Amino acid sequence: MKSNHVAFYIGRFQRLNKAHLSNIKSGLELADHLILFLGSANKIDHKNPYSVEEREHMIRLCLTKEENNRTSFIALNDMSSDEEWVQYIQHSLGEHKESAVLIGTDKDASSYYLKLFPNKIIELPVQNYGDIPVSSTLEIGRAHV
Repeated sequence: MKSNHVAFYIGRFQRLNKAHLSNIKSGLELADHLILFLGSANKIDHKNPYSVEEREHMIRLCLTKEENNRTSFIALNDMSSDEEWVQYIQHSLGEHKESAVLIGTDKDASSYYLKLFPNKIIELPVQNYGDIPVSSTLEIGRAHV
């Protein structure tokens, strides 16, 4: 059993990149179960080209069977206030809302949300590995299985 029962990681994962994947793998090393919140779930536009289902599929292709069994996904819509957004996430964590560990990277101003949560935060190092081309996601997924 890992030192943390549940960890959660919030991201749009639009385009899935190697830093995202590295952070997901780190989350799985830190906790028994990882919850991925897929942000901007209610938007499909030039900045958010992939649906929640497509993003989940791309991520799952990059995980082993064992890692997939320990990972769950929750769609996270953009909301009118940070307070509403945090409350939704805390509610979605259910019985783990106080014990779950938030993982993330304080990479720029968009990472301000990390400080909105009362949860223990594990900051991961900033990484810039580049995007994972959608056409090669299947190959990358096979390489990690």
